[in-house]
Amino acid sequence: YFSTLLNMIDSENKIHANMNPCGTISGRLSSSKPNLQNIVKSSIIKKMFISNTPEGYLVSFDYKAHELRVFALLINDVKLINKFKECFEPHIYNASLIFQKDMKDITPKEKTLAKNTNFGLLYGEGITTLAKSLGVSQEKAKEFQTKFKEMYPSIEQYYKLIKVSLQKQDYFSIPIGRKWRTNNLDFPQQINLPIQGTAAYVCLLGASQLLQKGYNIVLQVHDSIVISFPSLPTTDELLDIYNTCKTIALPGFEDSQNLWDGE
Repeated sequence: YFSTLLNMIDSENKIHANMNPCGTISGRLSSSKPNLQNIVKSSIIKKMFISNTPEGYLVSFDYKAHELRVFALLINDVKLINKFKECFEPHIYNASLIFQKDMKDITPKEKTLAKNTNFGLLYGEGITTLAKSLGVSQEKAKEFQTKFKEMYPSIEQYYKLIKVSLQKQDYFSIPIGRKWRTNNLDFPQQINLPIQGTAAYVCLLGASQLLQKGYNIVLQVHDSIVISFPSLPTTDELLDIYNTCKTIALPGFEDSQNLWDGE
């Protein structure tokens, strides 16, 4: 991986990835030659990427619990939407249930594990797979699944919505207009794509508006937007970016544009 990156440095000591707007089924941006959206999780590798100005900074702005928020929108789960507006921390909350600890005592590693559990169960991960990924018994995994469904009672409603949609037509769609054919898609993919596709669209809209404001966006990594600053970003700049990204007017969901408060 390291040697491949070195071979792609140009005469200005920069690496330029090819961004592929139609490279994924979900609608997320992908990149190639090199794939900068899948950088090895190593602090050494990440420190290789620096601003192109001596006093500059590369800053990543991330939509927190993004896909869970989008799920709440798609199914119109009013209780969950209101929770998010109150700065609800779903991954930490689930970690406290899994590890039977106070939320304030949850470690970063436990939060990451709970995050993976959240998304696995949201996208229909089975008990066997969940037990293996968590390193627990199937009985314990079943307990986690039960707690998850208690936390998100609308999940079964969402599954039913997808199934009913597919019974009526050979494709399913989301309010912003994107459609997916059902050919060769298994059920986890069918429930994943509307959420992931909508989440990607929100991030693209945010990046587009920031570009129009003159910010130097260098990369989008799934739910994150990476911006290059010539110097330390000011408080006003950070607030402007925050307010821009949290008030995206998503077609079909204009009344819920403040769902991303508290990020």
